[in-house]
Amino acid sequence: MRGRDGPMCRKTSLDIPSLNGYVKHEESPPEPEKKSTCRRLSLADAISDSFRTLAMTARRNSSPLSRRLTRKMKRSRMVLKNGMCNVNNTNVPKKDRQYLRDFFTTMIDVKWRWLFMTFTLVFLASWSTFAIVYFLLSYMHGDMDLASNNSSNASAVWEPCVAEVTSLYSAFLYSVETQHTIGYGTRHITTACPAAGMTLCLQCICGLLIQSFMVGLVFAKMARPKKRAETLIFSRHAVVALRDGQLCLLFRVGDMRNTHLVEAHVRLQLITDRETEEGE
Repeated sequence: MRGRDGPMCRKTSLDIPSLNGYVKHEESPPEPEKKSTCRRLSLADAISDSFRTLAMTARRNSSPLSRRLTRKMKRSRMVLKNGMCNVNNTNVPKKDRQYLRDFFTTMIDVKWRWLFMTFTLVFLASWSTFAIVYFLLSYMHGDMDLASNNSSNASAVWEPCVAEVTSLYSAFLYSVETQHTIGYGTRHITTACPAAGMTLCLQCICGLLIQSFMVGLVFAKMARPKKRAETLIFSRHAVVALRDGQLCLLFRVGDMRNTHLVEAHVRLQLITDRETEEGE
């Protein structure tokens, strides 16, 4: 039988045989008593040792992934250190559509890389859309046929919709120059196509709206109070101590900037389980 700290000790008397027969061994003079390392195990200690052995065996046989998941489950918290709530919304119908309805706030909450990607895609879509419109107007007006013939006499008489637009690429360049008011001078709208003039006005309005929206979005994202909170630091440890005869949660809050906040208030929320009068 084994104990917690080693084998259980038991004293017995031994009979040692000799050549003349069996003679009882005489006990040697008593030695000074040594402090024994063996102690009697109680039932609680035995149960505790058993559970500890089972836990160590299970941990040894578990995979690294399961051990990481177990540690994360033990350290899960309601509110993360960056202020975000550690809550997963489930069984919410049409959740993505709800986010798209509040598009401005959704774009403020996304990361910068997704905002810049959206910024680029919106401008590319605007340039390409109006470039296709200008190209179709020139094609329907017959400007492409004139460019393919390369006739100097015909070009002197013919007035195109958009001067110097002879391909889709040149129409794209004209769209970029028009929307951002670059105006190199070689490509311009003529009076031969009223539809081209209406398209020009529509592109100016759309370009102004897109630029205003994107500039406001970037400015609102940069001026969020969330970034101001980066210089507010909390003490690493919190303690519970008696203050005025009551148990209080104590911690420290500091501002790293020289320009401190005026009338700052700290509000805490306690999340606990309780049972209502209805038994819920």
